[in-house]
Amino acid sequence: MTGCTAAGRSRTGRRAAAIVVAGLALGLLAATLVSLRFATLDGPSLRSLADRFAADGRAEHLTPEVLESIRRKLLLLSVLSAAATLLFLVLLRRAVGLLARHLEILAADAARLAAQAGTLPATLLGRAGVAAWAAPVLVLGIGVALRAWSLLENPPMGYDECFTANRFVSRPWYIVLSDYSFPNNHVFHSVLAKVATSLLGGSPYALRLTSFLGACLVLPTFLVLAARLCGRSIALVATALLAVHPDLIGQATNARGYSLALLLSLWVYGLARHISRSPNRAAGLLFVLLSALGLFTVPAMGIPLAGVFLWLFLDGRTGGTIRSLGATARRSLGILALACLFYLPILVSMGPTPLLANRFVQPLSFAAFARSLPSHVLETMKAFGMHSAAGAAIAGAGLALGFLRRWDRNVGSVAVLLLGAVLALLARRLLPPDRVLTILLPWVALASVAGYGRFFPRGRAGGAEWLAAAVLAGGVAHGAASGFPAHSHFPEAGEAVASLAARVTADDRFVAPFPLDAYVEYYAAREGLPRGLLGRDWENARRLFAFVPKEPGASLPEILGEQGIPPDLFPEVASLGESQSYELYEMRRGSTRPFRAAAHSVGPRPLAPLRHQPSSLNQKNFSPARMMWSSTWSSDLVQS
Repeated sequence: MTGCTAAGRSRTGRRAAAIVVAGLALGLLAATLVSLRFATLDGPSLRSLADRFAADGRAEHLTPEVLESIRRKLLLLSVLSAAATLLFLVLLRRAVGLLARHLEILAADAARLAAQAGTLPATLLGRAGVAAWAAPVLVLGIGVALRAWSLLENPPMGYDECFTANRFVSRPWYIVLSDYSFPNNHVFHSVLAKVATSLLGGSPYALRLTSFLGACLVLPTFLVLAARLCGRSIALVATALLAVHPDLIGQATNARGYSLALLLSLWVYGLARHISRSPNRAAGLLFVLLSALGLFTVPAMGIPLAGVFLWLFLDGRTGGTIRSLGATARRSLGILALACLFYLPILVSMGPTPLLANRFVQPLSFAAFARSLPSHVLETMKAFGMHSAAGAAIAGAGLALGFLRRWDRNVGSVAVLLLGAVLALLARRLLPPDRVLTILLPWVALASVAGYGRFFPRGRAGGAEWLAAAVLAGGVAHGAASGFPAHSHFPEAGEAVASLAARVTADDRFVAPFPLDAYVEYYAAREGLPRGLLGRDWENARRLFAFVPKEPGASLPEILGEQGIPPDLFPEVASLGESQSYELYEMRRGSTRPFRAAAHSVGPRPLAPLRHQPSSLNQKNFSPARMMWSSTWSSDLVQS
């Protein structure tokens, strides 16, 4: 009976292997034909094809030089895929047999990995009874509730969120996958956000859904990992810190890839620990896949990966340094190859430079790096300490206590992970912003709490639970008193654009400087207005709606000058209102009188409302104004 079962599994494995190999061969053949077909098109034909798929009829980032570069790369890709297809056909029988054996091992390893994963909740219990579940459920429940409350409160969209939605998520799929002209495109997150908005609409809730789910899943993942490393007591307190940390709560309502990258980094470290203790091919493949997906989300995933690989190398030295180096090199090459496959459309269209050189975070000179490093470390620790100097001091003291004590192998692995991440930043002389470095926040919190672990109540029932409850209460009180970090510089944008939606026509244009332009474009799309309203083709516009930020030195003439708009083309100016962050003007085309800044002051002034409007505009300090039309306007323009 056992022999029959083994023979049946072998036949099933060979059939599965044959299907996989045939699928790969057909996929390579299709890639060869498609890339060859596009490589033989001339520049105008490629441009026409790209414009046809663009939402606004213009594939702006595909210049003639870029299209010619794409055509050459597609030709090379067709040659390589054709060679791979021929190799597959020549080695077809051998490939099927080899893959069948590996699939059988992989299936057995996957079953064993699933069985071991099922035992993870027992790590949190420590002892039997309902009381053992109460503390973890309370910590996770409050953490998820805070993130859900933040999402349902629907805070105004931030600049980066609006830019990501405008430039990537709302565009066709080929732009999402091939455009990395700005590092705002966290590609894997953009893919998931586009799926969510395609199914649920383009609301902020749908756009933020991926970030929200990632931020919520971080908590149970970290709780399990921390319990395996440092024990239940330290894990509860450290997870309580993450549950109420304002930056991590803010990530739940920030439609970017940071919470997803943080979640993937935790999974990667958990799998790294598993494969170092008990080699498992399924776990190894998952490790490579999730690491590559993390890099596909944010290239900054390389920061925690450097720490993970340093720990894997040092941990594997017990089996020999050369063997450890070989295993580390194989995993690194696998991750690099898979990440390149994910980024293939970007590599073909733009090359590797945009991925390797973030224009906003450039390597510093040695002198500048040395001067800036101390203040950057202090600011980062302040952010990690809930944006307070006292929190930074407490976290730093915990780290110091931890490094002064003799850590065991488990807790020491956290120090090695942080050391590897720091060495990676030092090697490239990079000082990333706080939002990037939050990917290390769980490990800083765990190491800091572990440093205080020696002072935890011992032998007293519920000691850690009371500490975790105190952390939760203090974090909630701190959030209620100081509020959570806001992403938006223009919180009234939605109301402002909505107030204009009914009167805007195809002949009108919006004028908004950076960073107001991204907000206006996003909310204009939400109102169903044409994307071109924020375009620069103001020459044929009948009216301009100008947003002027309330910043030192900002004025309507300066905004028009920055946009290259001659003021005398739109001499008739009316103030439509103001809010805490901007003023709104309507300008109409005319030729009877030149623009005179003195006659139309752009500074703050009291605005008499047309009528009482019990809407959210008034509640958010937006004051509708009496129309101060110039007397030279004709009645038909006023009525229109």
